[in-house]
Amino acid sequence: PDVLSVTGFTIGSSPTVYAPVGAGGGAVTIPGVGLVSISTDGTWSFAPDADYNTDLSAGGSVFPTITYTVEDGAGSSDTATLIVTVTPTNDAPAATDDAVTTNEDSPVSGAVILNDIDGDVLTASLATAPSNGTVIVNTDGTYTYTPAADFNGTDTFTISVDDGNGGIDTAT
Repeated sequence: PDVLSVTGFTIGSSPTVYAPVGAGGGAVTIPGVGLVSISTDGTWSFAPDADYNTDLSAGGSVFPTITYTVEDGAGSSDTATLIVTVTPTNDAPAATDDAVTTNEDSPVSGAVILNDIDGDVLTASLATAPSNGTVIVNTDGTYTYTPAADFNGTDTFTISVDDGNGGIDTAT
């Protein structure tokens, strides 16, 4: 039987032909995608960059086409395409702690800075109430804190941010 071996591969529309591992080649970095390597025996590996996925419905990226050539040692060769789909995982939202100052007996309004790398719709809510006043938290992260009558000093409350997919963060 003939022994088949991978003799080279290309990535996307680039004309560069990469040598496989075991034939002088190594892993190749695909900018914004990850690290890929193919061995002469046809085994391959892919290590995606952080937060890379191919979920097109969520605005993800298309994995570049990898075309590789296989030879049988007797002069015959063929090409094939490696297709990799990276399934996304949910990334938790990030809420940023903040501090505001107000005069005694004066309400103050603010907004928690909300971020979510995978673009989920975020919902804010009150997680821990203040001890010396009241707070109204809107779902968009805006809030109005009203100190208790004649209170002066430091008071805190915690806002929870939920991405609807199991990711939660809090800010104080």
